[in-house]
Amino acid sequence: MADPLHAYLNDHLGGATTGRDLARTLAERRAGSPTGAEMARVAREIADDRETLEAIMARVGARRSPAKRLMGWLMERAARPAMATRSGGTDHLGELRAFEMLCVGVEGKCCLWEGLRTLSGSVPPLRGTDYDDLLARARAQRAWLEEQRLAATGRVGGAAGA
Repeated sequence: MADPLHAYLNDHLGGATTGRDLARTLAERRAGSPTGAEMARVAREIADDRETLEAIMARVGARRSPAKRLMGWLMERAARPAMATRSGGTDHLGELRAFEMLCVGVEGKCCLWEGLRTLSGSVPPLRGTDYDDLLARARAQRAWLEEQRLAATGRVGGAAGA
């Protein structure tokens, strides 16, 4: 994979795989609650964004790196113990960590869409994607995840003082 753009896209595909799986895990753990329903919506959007990235990769001829996909998958699996529930309750620190990971990942996705929007002027295969729409959706995801992160931070602080 000598092409830097191809390597860059594969880096983001690995991150998108991690984010998709982590978001699905959080949605499953919060199923039946308003937060769980919204997390499921965000998880679907993250999966859709990953598919968009794969389509862009196909247009520019970037082959998927099995190693980077595997690394993304392993990262999400490694994060699961940090989100484990204790004694049938909710592990607030684990949720905080998960929301922080998703916030960082979605911020990276914003950088990706902004970068590709800029490159699309000089790289014809990158044209034809509505990067402004993708960026707006990523920013909305980031804002909601930030609300959840701050709420989880409060729960961790409340548990520490108990």
